Amino acid sequence: MHICDLNNFYSPTGGGVRTYHNHKLAYFAARDDIEYTLFMPSDRVEVEVHTPRVRLVHFPGVPITNYRFIVDVPGLRRVLAEYDPDLIEVGSPYVLPHVVQMATAGMRAVLTGFWHADYPRAYVQRPLNNLVSGLGDLGHDAAWWYAGKTYGKFAAVFAAADCVVDGLVAHGIDRVYQTPLGVDTARFGRSKRDEALRASVGAGPDRPLFFFPHRLIEEKGLSNVLRAWDRVYAQHKPVLVFAGDGPRRGLLDAFRAGRPDVHYLGYVDGADKMAAWYASADVIFALSAFETFGLSAAEAMASGCALVAANQGAAAELVEKSGGGVTVPYNDSDALATATIELLDGGQWPAMGEAAARFAHAHFDWATAFDRMVGFYDEIIDRGGVALQNLPRRWEPAS
Repeated sequence: MHICDLNNFYSPTGGGVRTYHNHKLAYFAARDDIEYTLFMPSDRVEVEVHTPRVRLVHFPGVPITNYRFIVDVPGLRRVLAEYDPDLIEVGSPYVLPHVVQMATAGMRAVLTGFWHADYPRAYVQRPLNNLVSGLGDLGHDAAWWYAGKTYGKFAAVFAAADCVVDGLVAHGIDRVYQTPLGVDTARFGRSKRDEALRASVGAGPDRPLFFFPHRLIEEKGLSNVLRAWDRVYAQHKPVLVFAGDGPRRGLLDAFRAGRPDVHYLGYVDGADKMAAWYASADVIFALSAFETFGLSAAEAMASGCALVAANQGAAAELVEKSGGGVTVPYNDSDALATATIELLDGGQWPAMGEAAARFAHAHFDWATAFDRMVGFYDEIIDRGGVALQNLPRRWEPAS
């Protein structure tokens, strides 16, 4: 079996998608029974050979914002004809599905997709409604219509969370195979807790550390946290640490002025450094309503952090299934402040952090996630892309 991944969201500095593909490369490199090729949109043509059966292909892409988009249909067709994969997984929703469909016309490869981004809501509805009230709702409907013309034509679509499966099925895309993503449980764990690191920002036994490890954009709930924080701080004097970068950096810089217990790390380079910060934190804010799994939330859970999550999206499911935190109405700073104060008043976060860690270590292993996917790949290839009748195929955590 030869599996091929193409994803315009994959980049050297990307977030969750990059993590997914890097772990997938490592997983297949440890197997000798499957061939795996990952296409990375790049500025050059190059093949990185990881093992005799696993490779990363740099394929020229057109630069758009922080990403590159593969649009060269004839060039992609030539390379795919050479590799002749059994199954192709497309991981980004805009132009790549059409490009791959055209490039593989007449080939034997079964085409599938992975729904990595809630783009109808996060990248169409929300920004358009911010421009003109009601415009985003029209855009949302148009985006789902387009999804039906792209992902709806695939033999199968992979999704990581219940809410994503529900959204796909509700919009007529029902050939869905649910598989949660993973966590590097050897790296992310409570054993990485560093009391000196906590002390460096003023946290201690009586001063919990809240962590916001996300891109600095409104989608992640940045302004929501900033609006709520002074009320929380007035009650309990906790420490707040931000990690990441993004277009709203100036907003955070202005907020930090005169608030010595609000700290900014910038972009944290290196998973081990992030693991230390996760494990040294007590509570993580996971306030995006648009997550399709929430890798940062899952890594924080594995590290023993309690979650304060939006009541929409995948992070809410992580809280519900694990008991590892609380949920609050999306983008409601008053509700966020009240819930956070109540969490601190009750002293519940250590027990919630332990529950979160138990759940993450029991269910979110990368090898388990990819074993499940490979089983689905086998089914889909064996059936020649013809869907099973008992779809969607959902995941439930084993008791």
